[in-house]
Amino acid sequence: AQADGVQSAMLMAAFGIGTTPALLASGVFASRLQQLALQKSWRYLLAALLLLCGIWTMVMVWQHAGHHHH
Repeated sequence: AQADGVQSAMLMAAFGIGTTPALLASGVFASRLQQLALQKSWRYLLAALLLLCGIWTMVMVWQHAGHHHH
């Protein structure tokens, strides 16, 4: 039973070591994203992209309205 505990602890340590780079990278990415969000031009660009995605979604739904595939 003690070997299971040691094996579990080693597995948890390996998982922690393996995920640390991804966690650090996501922190750096979040910090950079926050800096970009403060820039008005980026906010307008992202708003325009979101608007275009919404329009595109509505067009796709409208084009496929009445087309029933069984």
